[in-house]
Amino acid sequence: MGLLASNSNLSTIVALSVFLLSSASGCGNDVSQTKALPEARFALGKGNPYPSDPLNDSERATMQRSVLAQRQLAWRIVEKVVEDVSPAKSSDILVPRFSTWYARNDFERWFQFSYTQLTSEQRRGRASLLPETITHGETALVNQVLTSPSWPKDRLSSWLSAINSRETWLGIYHLEWQHLWGSC
Repeated sequence: MGLLASNSNLSTIVALSVFLLSSASGCGNDVSQTKALPEARFALGKGNPYPSDPLNDSERATMQRSVLAQRQLAWRIVEKVVEDVSPAKSSDILVPRFSTWYARNDFERWFQFSYTQLTSEQRRGRASLLPETITHGETALVNQVLTSPSWPKDRLSSWLSAINSRETWLGIYHLEWQHLWGSC
């Protein structure tokens, strides 16, 4: 059976592509230990979603028969992953899409913000997080720095205004993903 036997395998391909791309530095760093900074998440905003294009039955059949078609799809995925997008706090500077994606501790903080919205009874009953609760958690995650006493508005505003070039934005990316791109 081909690598792309179903649309569910597309997410595996995307994850693998991102992992391989992020491992290109060859530093041997552990991706699972990536630390996201609240101020970087605020500047980057919500993660820019991957624009998927699900395969129809005919395309899936072609993928099962053709390594060339699989490679072409993989390269289209890589192009989307590294495509330039605008971060939340800049409309005139572009960064690679994957640099806006969430790090491990982003997800941990996001879950914490969402989980605290549940009542004690809901927690004991292991209630599911509702979509609006998850959305609230993401908003809290992105805006967490606004509630930090170490980031008063004037300091945050000054810091954001100093991020005025692609290189500076990629520096935020470096701060957020320092374990991936640390010096070797």
